[in-house]
This record gives sequence, structure tokens and C-alpha cells, in this order.
Amino acid sequence: MLESFDAPPFTRGGFLRHAPINARADKLVTEYNIRTPSIVTPAGRLSGGNAQKMVMARALSGQPRVLVVAQPTRGLDVGASEYIQRRLLAERGARRGDFADLH
Repeated sequence: MLESFDAPPFTRGGFLRHAPINARADKLVTEYNIRTPSIVTPAGRLSGGNAQKMVMARALSGQPRVLVVAQPTRGLDVGASEYIQRRLLAERGARRGDFADLH
């Protein structure tokens, strides 16, 4: 939401629209398997792996043209590390056609 909070459908007339914001948060929590008590739980209260998945969800949901990651699994447990690596490789595979000229 940090990058898109001021654009439709998340805002109208300068006011936040909580229904679309909450729907987007629910979707990303499910899609990225983020384990959190609630979508309003502060990021600082999440485990390291879930916080990292949240950061990845935020970065990838904006469909960036380029994503630079440095040590994306540092300090994470084996399960979270595996998930992050698989997800990044899947994203690379899904977007490979967009960057074919770079290989």
C-alpha cells in the first residue's frame, strides 16, 4: 500500500477507501502465505519470515519491471527461506519472456 495508497481504487477525493485496501491486504496475505493474526497487525510484530514475505508481496504486487534483491533469505528459518527462493524463481520464470534480451 505504501506505493499505491494515493491512487484509485484505494483513495477517492483524498480519503482512504478501507474496503478496497482491506480486500487487497487479504488477497496478498493469502497469496503469499503470510501468517498474521490480522491484516491490521503491525509489521513489526510479525516473525522474520512473515515480515520478509510481506515485503516481497508489497514489492511484487506492484509488478515491477526490475527487482533487485540482496540476501533475501538472510536470518530466516529453513521453511521461510525455501518459500522466498521458490517464489522469486517462480516470478523470474513467469517474467522471463519480458527479459529474454538480457540473457
